[in-house]
Amino acid sequence: MHFLFASCFLVLGSCFLVLLFCILSMKPFHMEQPIPTNTSSSAGRKLLSLFGMTYLLLYMLPFPLDNIPGLRYIATWYNKGMEYIILFTGHKLLHLSSLTNTDNGSGDTTFDYVRIVTILILAIIIAPVVFIISRKQSNYTAWRQWLIIYARYYVGLYMIVYGFIKLFEGQFGSPGIGQLEESYGNASPMGLLWTFMGYSKPYTVFTGILETLAGLLLLFRRTTTIGCLMTMAVMTNVVMLNLFYDVPVKLFSMHLLFIAFIILWPDLKRLYNFFIRHIAATLTTSKLILPKKWMRITRIIVKGFIIVSLMVGLITEIAGDNDEYAKNTSHGLNGMYKTDLFVFNKDTLQAGAGLKRWNKLILDDSYSGIYVGFDSAQYFELSADTLHKKITMTSYKDSTEKYRLTYNVLPDNRFVFSGVCRSDSIYAIFKRKQVADYQLINRGFHWITEAPYNR
Repeated sequence: MHFLFASCFLVLGSCFLVLLFCILSMKPFHMEQPIPTNTSSSAGRKLLSLFGMTYLLLYMLPFPLDNIPGLRYIATWYNKGMEYIILFTGHKLLHLSSLTNTDNGSGDTTFDYVRIVTILILAIIIAPVVFIISRKQSNYTAWRQWLIIYARYYVGLYMIVYGFIKLFEGQFGSPGIGQLEESYGNASPMGLLWTFMGYSKPYTVFTGILETLAGLLLLFRRTTTIGCLMTMAVMTNVVMLNLFYDVPVKLFSMHLLFIAFIILWPDLKRLYNFFIRHIAATLTTSKLILPKKWMRITRIIVKGFIIVSLMVGLITEIAGDNDEYAKNTSHGLNGMYKTDLFVFNKDTLQAGAGLKRWNKLILDDSYSGIYVGFDSAQYFELSADTLHKKITMTSYKDSTEKYRLTYNVLPDNRFVFSGVCRSDSIYAIFKRKQVADYQLINRGFHWITEAPYNR
């Protein structure tokens, strides 16, 4: 059944792409001052060009439908069909019997790599079909120009999205109490990068402004070249961070950088002549010519609709995340609680008394952590009732392990927690250390530094 569905989707998808290439080469849709091409290009070069265009098109689809509210169901159908083909490729061709599509936030899963292999295979199949149907050089020129426009919007809008969320702490939040208490040695490379970026909101905003500006410049043909140069500068840094801090967005970020390079390709020789050889050069400008007034109006409406819809969806998502964050942080108990006194089943345990004594307690936004022994930690889902001064901590590993504690505030930022877990009773006094008490947070900025302060 899966094989039949994948085969049907492959045939229909191939027909759609062939039809799309033919439509985009029709006379009503043409460019002024097209990108110069070598009319005597060999068949092999044309076929290779078609292969590259097909690969990029398949990689970027179903954008922008997956980012526009109300049209995402179309993208869902497309993604479902592609998923069948990708799983078929993984199971039957690559013999990856356990391959599944897991949406866990990683963009570098085995499924994602098999997707790349699948797109390469599809491009190898589709490109010769298109090549046989149409061999006119003008068609290749038109297709390439349309692909450049599509790629500009693809890279530009994603740059705007990633830049925009940095302005509202949607990607790098300020370090929480758990991050501040974690040692460098126990942090992951990605966690270390997130702490580094999240520590300085001005720097994160600066990078967000650069990404947003680069994306905006790509949306307009007159500023495409400078937008590409900015995008490549920004994305080169992003790719290096993703590679060397093991951030699982390597494939996507590398493709954004590669696509920006493809957009810039027609002007590379002119830029080289101008900057390196100091020879005067004029950049190419391709203008979409729509002879009918309704075509020009439709173009403006569609362009505005895509940009506005994406921004509305993005703002709505960020607002929802901020509301959820506000709910999670409303308990006001965030902090590291160092144990002064710990009584377990009416038996007072001293420091080093084993795994039953808590060395410290971490209360963060929506989770908590109990540190015992040599700072081995167990993490819990946290819910707080500040009205009745109660907290409930439920183990992520075993939902039956649940601490129900009441708390009271003492002078000098000290807290008393008491309650039960299963049949065990707990009574403890802690000294709280809040986020603002950490040197990383309160050190601040200094214009004048008489001696290096590097700890």
